[in-house]
Amino acid sequence: MFFISVDIQAQSKLDSLEWLDPIHDFEAIRRIIRFSFSEENDTTLQRITNLEENIANVSPSTDSISSLNIKSDLADLYISKQQYNAGIDLYIDVLKDYETMGNKVQIAHISLILGTLYRYADRPMPSKESYEELKKVFIEYNDAVGLAYSIYNLGILENNPDKQKAYFKEALAIQKKLLEKFPNEKTYLQHYSQFLNANGLFLEALKVSKKINSHLYSIFYLNNLGDEERLKGNYDKALYYFDQSLVLSKEHRLQVMLRNTYINFARVHWLKGEFEKAFLYQTLSFYLMEQGFARQNENELTAFRAKFENELAETENRLLKKDLVIKELRFKQKNQQTIFLRIGFILSVTLLSIIYLNRLKIKDALAQLEISNRLISKQRDELITTESRLKDAQKIAQTGNFEIDMQTGIGSYSDECKSILDLTAADVKEDFRQLIATEIDKTENFFKECFNSDLITDRESIECELEFQSNNGNTKWLNFKLQKKQDETGTTLVFGTVQDITKNKKAQAAQIENIRNMRFTEELIESLESEKNRISAELHDGVGQEILLIKNYAELAIKSSPKRLTKSSEFLTLISQNSSKLLESIRRIIYELRPVYLDKLGLTDTLLNTVSSICETNGIKLETDITPIDKVLSKENEVHLYRIIQELSSNTAKYSGAKLVRFSTKNTSEFIEISFIDFGIGFDYQKKAVFDARPHFGLENIKHRSNLMKAELHFTSSKGSETSCLLRIPKELAA
Repeated sequence: MFFISVDIQAQSKLDSLEWLDPIHDFEAIRRIIRFSFSEENDTTLQRITNLEENIANVSPSTDSISSLNIKSDLADLYISKQQYNAGIDLYIDVLKDYETMGNKVQIAHISLILGTLYRYADRPMPSKESYEELKKVFIEYNDAVGLAYSIYNLGILENNPDKQKAYFKEALAIQKKLLEKFPNEKTYLQHYSQFLNANGLFLEALKVSKKINSHLYSIFYLNNLGDEERLKGNYDKALYYFDQSLVLSKEHRLQVMLRNTYINFARVHWLKGEFEKAFLYQTLSFYLMEQGFARQNENELTAFRAKFENELAETENRLLKKDLVIKELRFKQKNQQTIFLRIGFILSVTLLSIIYLNRLKIKDALAQLEISNRLISKQRDELITTESRLKDAQKIAQTGNFEIDMQTGIGSYSDECKSILDLTAADVKEDFRQLIATEIDKTENFFKECFNSDLITDRESIECELEFQSNNGNTKWLNFKLQKKQDETGTTLVFGTVQDITKNKKAQAAQIENIRNMRFTEELIESLESEKNRISAELHDGVGQEILLIKNYAELAIKSSPKRLTKSSEFLTLISQNSSKLLESIRRIIYELRPVYLDKLGLTDTLLNTVSSICETNGIKLETDITPIDKVLSKENEVHLYRIIQELSSNTAKYSGAKLVRFSTKNTSEFIEISFIDFGIGFDYQKKAVFDARPHFGLENIKHRSNLMKAELHFTSSKGSETSCLLRIPKELAA
């Protein structure tokens, strides 16, 4: 077994996160996260700031290689802090510089780096054809480093598992040969660890990353090892690896990796049934995600401000150059006027007077024209700047605007509106009002009602949210706001905004799911406590009373004289009868705790008897198609399946009003399939299962037990229709 050694250091504020209450101490948690990941507490971020200042101060005389090295170093620091978009922008600049130099090999290497960054930043990766071309370049120049990495990327893009495995194996073999020549080259060792990881050799990859002191890759491989153990069911071993990942993430202030490690902790504790710990780590991951989004917004705002200041400086420089040109023209004009005056003086005093007066008028006219031109130029520049800012703001807020002429239906729209609605120019040249009402709002009919009524007024706006699926298959949640106005010609116009709120909806859905899980846990605990109280009451009121009666009858029989044998016989009869009742009560309680018929009759007959008994008791006709499924599942899964069928049968009897039930079992080579259909009144399953903030406990119990069995659950029902439940359970040998 390979263990990572972690130096014991003084406890940081990050180490106290797990000891705080995520509900009541949320302000303290946020304060610790902000402090721990701020620039003044992160040496890497301080190095980034220094290099950014160096790039800004690079003079034209600096040689291009030095400039490229500074940019590459800064890009690598961005990547180490997982700011992949900033790293991509810098490497694109480096790529352009190498293209100017005509350095074919360096162009290929930078293209490989960009492809990897695109994958990390969730951007579309280059095509397989692109990597095939890069592979040819490295073969041509006998570059084994680039060849191995291009083959590795081909493996990432390959969908066929066998071909993908072959690519990764080939890349690993090439890298091994390189390390035989250069065993201590850090870049070669880093690539070697990546190829080991791709081949599933996580522990060997971890050893290599530790050797080169690569904390980021060590965390990656520790998480992969932990996830591998989680999938095997070795939860304590998984927590061991995740705990090492946690220490490294905190020590080196890797915020995204710390968030991912918390998510892994939450997943394992949930599987272990430790729901409080799972909730703690999941909540901490949300706080880290919140801080990450805040920092990202700050970075984007800073970049936007810098871009604006650069454009402002460029505009001022253009105006200064234009002012110099105007002054030069005026100087030339003044010289020409002086020549004309001298000629006029020679010709005649009268002509001089006339020319002088005309010159004054021309000068005034030119001055007015110059003032007008400058005002127009300034207004045009301000308009261009305002439009650019508006577009950037709409893109950041994911909000677009549009305008519809209610008489013609023709509309105009912003670029962000076009992007959100996935529109083409041809779409809005037609009736844009009809397009929105029929193509975008396909289910809610909100726009049809608005356009055909007086719901839209000029006093206040109306608002709606709807789910939209575009022609390219994207599903989005959109928020629309509409308001009516009239222009100076009396034409009725509808002004509107549309915002993409898909991220908010997904976050809201995730929050609802967490609440549902928490409430299910609470109700499960309440159910267990209620069951304990019921069994306790039955033991006290039923079994206890029967034992007391038996005791009393026995004492009376003992006290009866031998002459009264008939009376003693009666007492003994009563003792026998009460003993039978006592035995039946005990058997019933034991059956409810653990159905003994599973061991005596087997799973198939027990399930059939349960469904038959409930249907017969409630006058429901039963149709069956049974294939034996005994001794296929583990004992735990047999109990889970029994409880699910018991819950379905009980719900059918209580709520469905069904006259017919169809129950079937199938035993295939890979699965056991259980089908239960009641032909009753049905219910709105989608609404209850998805949107109900406090879900039905029985349905959640069925879903929870299905997850424990790793079974596929298909549940369908609607009002006035039958209710169908199909379970597909993976087969396993009984212990």
